[in-house]
Amino acid sequence: MRRPAVRRGAAGLDVFAMEPIQPSNPLLGLDRVVLTPHVAAVSADGFAPSVERMIANLRAIHDGHAPRDIDILV
Repeated sequence: MRRPAVRRGAAGLDVFAMEPIQPSNPLLGLDRVVLTPHVAAVSADGFAPSVERMIANLRAIHDGHAPRDIDILV
């Protein structure tokens, strides 16, 4: 069975096989692609609470307790 063609409007990428992205990477020449460093989602307002939770988790582990509110920062 043949799959129908899918038209993609654009892409936003922040993870690459080799970082920092090399000047020869063909993605850099695409019109409808936005490329950002791997920290594109980080802001002062969003990062500070994550750091506070990380510190609290480190303290909990140090004190023999299980960590809570695990964050995965991309």
